[in-house]
Amino acid sequence: MGYDVCLPQSRSIQGTPQNLAKETAYLKVSQNLLAKHGQLRPGHNQYATAFRKFRFYLELLHNKIYIVPIKEENICERSSYRQPHWEADIVRIEAKNLCRNYKGFALNNVTLTVEPNRTIGLVGPNGSGKTTLIHCLIGIEKPSSGLIKMDVSRRTLYKKIGVQLQDGSYHSKIRLYEMLDLILVNGDGNWAYVDTLLEKFNLLKKKKAYVSNLSGGEKQKFSLVAALANRPELLFLDEVTSNVDQINRKDIIQFLNELKESGQSIVMTSHYLDELEAVCDYFVFLKDGEVLGQGTKNDLIKALNVKSEMHPMSPSLEYMYEAVYR
Repeated sequence: MGYDVCLPQSRSIQGTPQNLAKETAYLKVSQNLLAKHGQLRPGHNQYATAFRKFRFYLELLHNKIYIVPIKEENICERSSYRQPHWEADIVRIEAKNLCRNYKGFALNNVTLTVEPNRTIGLVGPNGSGKTTLIHCLIGIEKPSSGLIKMDVSRRTLYKKIGVQLQDGSYHSKIRLYEMLDLILVNGDGNWAYVDTLLEKFNLLKKKKAYVSNLSGGEKQKFSLVAALANRPELLFLDEVTSNVDQINRKDIIQFLNELKESGQSIVMTSHYLDELEAVCDYFVFLKDGEVLGQGTKNDLIKALNVKSEMHPMSPSLEYMYEAVYR
């Protein structure tokens, strides 16, 4: 028995931190069973139940995801994901001809490869499919058609990526350190690194505060800390600086540039085009779910036939955006 990731449909949240704390002992046993067998087997029912509750709670709070048991051999068939018989040491995701239909195409034949050590900026107006593309790449939305191929198993993928979603939310009565504790249990991070992140984004003094007591900008910064807590190889950021003031916005962009220099792979969206231009070296222009062009900035200037009298050699990304979407 394995675990697949699905979007909640009409399922209500059941369980509180207090109730789930009672399952902690079972959780430790379940982790040992996973390490030994690679999966939780039917004979491990009580531990599987505890583990499932814990993971459901963690993922639902962090990314509005829950985990349901499935048969391992049906993973590819159910979700249009092709997983390898071997695993690489690095994360590489290849999407081919992705379509996502909501009574009209949110994505239409999108092809994109997320390479290691590449920072990708998804560019486009509201409704162009940027968020839907991220959701499909990380597996919380199922493409209507197309294929997503990766060089690691899905289970490994979720240990190697960090995600900050535009519409992510947390339980109102959970404290920052409690949420981070849940995240750290699920990965390879440590509190020393997390405290460094909290201090960098001026959240260390609010470590024991309820998430509901944070301002909009503070919640956004905490979402970034949560995404980075386990030192992911690949980082997905969806409007990471929305609701953030100008000074903190600059600090976040500076920090993302430092991550980029260290070899961090990033896929991000933002309506602040100067942010994308500062951080990203590869851009994907989307409109109505279709890719108008993708590549480096110089490649796109030629592909999209963008000309600028003021900057004939290298127009800004903002100028290119105006030229393409007006």
